[in-house]
Amino acid sequence: MYKVVLTKQAENFFNLVMKSQPQMGLRISKVIDLLSEEPQCGVPLHGELKGLYKYRVGTYRIIYQISHSKLIITVIDK
Repeated sequence: MYKVVLTKQAENFFNLVMKSQPQMGLRISKVIDLLSEEPQCGVPLHGELKGLYKYRVGTYRIIYQISHSKLIITVIDK
């Protein structure tokens, strides 16, 4: 299991979604739990974003990287 770390930007956006759309916030939270177990299930990005992965949750996208035993979520956005 990977330790999940959210950047300040991702944390702020996640908190905003939890307040404005609690059901979507819970879906995102469940996906983050899934990614902590199986981080490779996201889609690898290419070009300048090589080394990052994306995972879609409805209209939202989670951008993250895998670093040693950490899953670093850099962006959660539409």
